Amino acid sequence: LDCPQSLFPGLEGEFLDKNIDRSVFDGLKSAATGTETRLRSLSPSDVPGLVCRILPHQSIDSRVAYVDTPSHIGNMVTDSWIAELWQWISKHHQDVPVSLFEGSFILPVTSSEGRKVLRKLTADQPLIFTELPG
Repeated sequence: LDCPQSLFPGLEGEFLDKNIDRSVFDGLKSAATGTETRLRSLSPSDVPGLVCRILPHQSIDSRVAYVDTPSHIGNMVTDSWIAELWQWISKHHQDVPVSLFEGSFILPVTSSEGRKVLRKLTADQPLIFTELPG
């Protein structure tokens, strides 16, 4: 799967250790194709659920989550992480519809107070794509 593990900060324990012996990795990968274990390979359809586990589920204002304050979410959801997520979504939108991220705080905006916030993606709020300055 063309998906960097950096999209899942804080979920490192959900994935196999990258430093395990190659023969062990190959055996586990083989086992993941069978039905006798709970192991499975990461697929594009898994990404929205994993991303949602990283993001806040609720906030003081149900429409936005503040990410410019020291917190668990603020330390993981950086500008570069949001950019990487949207690059992945743009590249894979044929396989993984954006609608699977509905209800997730993944729209970066600046509040009227100048704070960085993530707005919740909802179907009732249309997205307008414009050119970025610069």
